[in-house]
Amino acid sequence: VFNISNGVITRKICVTGDSVYTQSITLQNYTAQIVAPKSVQFSFSWNDLPVNGHSGWQLIKTAQTSIEGGGISRHYFLKSKSLGIEIELVYATYPNLSVLRKWITIRNIGTKDAKLENLNVEDLETMFWNTHTTVHGNYGRYKYVERMDGQWDEVLTTFYRYDNMLAWAVGNEAPGVLKRTAWNLSTSKIESGLTHTYDDFPFRKWIKPGQSWKSPAVFI
Repeated sequence: VFNISNGVITRKICVTGDSVYTQSITLQNYTAQIVAPKSVQFSFSWNDLPVNGHSGWQLIKTAQTSIEGGGISRHYFLKSKSLGIEIELVYATYPNLSVLRKWITIRNIGTKDAKLENLNVEDLETMFWNTHTTVHGNYGRYKYVERMDGQWDEVLTTFYRYDNMLAWAVGNEAPGVLKRTAWNLSTSKIESGLTHTYDDFPFRKWIKPGQSWKSPAVFI
């Protein structure tokens, strides 16, 4: 279990068995849970196979580095038990700010070119149910009350659960038309990352053997 915290926001990451997942995200002096336990953490397609935090991972090592502004980035290196993939999950926190940035680096350790698609850098089952939540997106101009499948206008999306007065925002740093943030498409999940294969401008990245690719960051 790893606690990522800057004193304001705390995220508990569990690496157990063959899974890596988010157990909880909490704010200082506030007991309400933001996410459901065992959220899959991330997801993508690798040569058309669905992959997420429960797809069989071995923790290789961890590291911590300092970043500009007094922040800290924490690095978790994992290797797939069945696919030719290594990933590096990075979480960045900043002093006295309730902001947590995240990005992922994916390395092809197989022998053939690999196709990466449908990347959700953040893939979290939330406690924001549609019956109690309003969502403001498209630069705050639109209000969603049932579901949202946003694309390039979802730079920052806000969520407000009015029955317990809990709110959070999800930001996406992906460039232009490759940006995608969605909520409650099937369950109360937040997905934030790059466009999927069914979108108007679908993302795809071919990664050669031995090469790595770093995703844009998202933040909560």
